Amino acid sequence: MWYSLQGQRAPHPGHMTGGAEEAAAADWTASSSLIAVSSFSLLCWEHWEVVSGLRMTEESIIRIPPYYYIHVLDQNSNISRVETGPKTYIRQDNERVLFRPVPMVMVPPRHYCVIQNPVLRDAGSSVQFDDVGQAKLRHGDREIRLAQDPFPLYPGEHQQLGITPLTVVLANTALHLKALLDFEDVSEKFGGG
Repeated sequence: MWYSLQGQRAPHPGHMTGGAEEAAAADWTASSSLIAVSSFSLLCWEHWEVVSGLRMTEESIIRIPPYYYIHVLDQNSNISRVETGPKTYIRQDNERVLFRPVPMVMVPPRHYCVIQNPVLRDAGSSVQFDDVGQAKLRHGDREIRLAQDPFPLYPGEHQQLGITPLTVVLANTALHLKALLDFEDVSEKFGGG
């Protein structure tokens, strides 16, 4: 069966005869990138990759390598959580693994990345959870994360900007900065806009 990246169903080549099959395939290929998804493949939309073999939700033992993570959905409470490696995770009957183990975000020295809807952290940099165990998010906010230990993305977080080198300000040059939100420095308070 054929599916486009936009989620629209393309005509299945087996349902056409003669030149119509080639014309439809060329038409769909020209309009959008197509991904073949057979009965033994699963398209993981969150990470845009084709995962071959059995569906991840059907496997009961998942081996998570070091510096990899998965999201697990508890179908009783409808809460997703993060499981990080290295570990062998045994899925319960009421749980569904949302995708295969993926590498944690690794920001090297002198680089940064932008995270959309970051998790809320306390003064000790620990992730805060609500009363049902779901990570609290700062919806609509963005967070710039500099070089640090590899970290997983919690459910709801998205990497808006990939790993990007920091801008180097050369001698006898300047960098003009504009605050988008209200910002309080140690000595001054700046207004956004």
